[in-house]
Amino acid sequence: MLEGSDIILAGAIDFPQGTMTLEEKLARFEEYAACGFTEIDYVLNQGSIENRDFDAIEREMTTIADFCRAHGITDKVIVEMCKLDGDDAAKRRVCEIALEAKPGFLKTSTGRSFGGAKLEDVRLMHEVLGDAVAIKAAGGIHNYEEASAFMGAATSALGASAGLRVAGGDPHA
Repeated sequence: MLEGSDIILAGAIDFPQGTMTLEEKLARFEEYAACGFTEIDYVLNQGSIENRDFDAIEREMTTIADFCRAHGITDKVIVEMCKLDGDDAAKRRVCEIALEAKPGFLKTSTGRSFGGAKLEDVRLMHEVLGDAVAIKAAGGIHNYEEASAFMGAATSALGASAGLRVAGGDPHA
C-alpha cells in the first residue's frame, strides 16, 4: 500500500523503558524490517547505561547499527543522557562507541525520564561525533527559542511533544 509513495514507515522499539535484551530487540527489528519500516528509534538498555557497561552498550549499538544498514533502516539510538549527569567521561564514551558503530542518529532522551535534552550534552555529543553521526535532541524542548538554541548547537533533528508551539515560531510560547 505504501510502496512507491513518499510515506516513511517509522516506529520505536523498547520505548521508553529500555529494558529489553539485545536478542529481544533484534527480533523486533526483524519484524519491523519485514513490514517495511525505514526509521526506528530504540532505547539503549538502561541497565547498561546506569552501570556504565560499555562493552554491552558497544555490542548493542554495533549489532543494531549493522542490522539497520543491511536492511536500509535509519536507526536512532536513545541514550537517556540524564542518567549519566555528572559523568562527562561516560557520556563521552557512549559517543565514542556511536562514532565507531555509526548509527543514523544518537538521541539525547526519550523525554519520559527525569531529564530531557540539555545544550551541554548536545555540544559534547557534537564534539565527539562531528558530522559522522547525526544528533537528535529530544525531551524538554518547549518553544521556538529553545528549539533554535538546540539547532544552533549542531542538532540535526528535534523531538518535541510541544511541536506545534515550536513550529509556530512564537519565541515566548
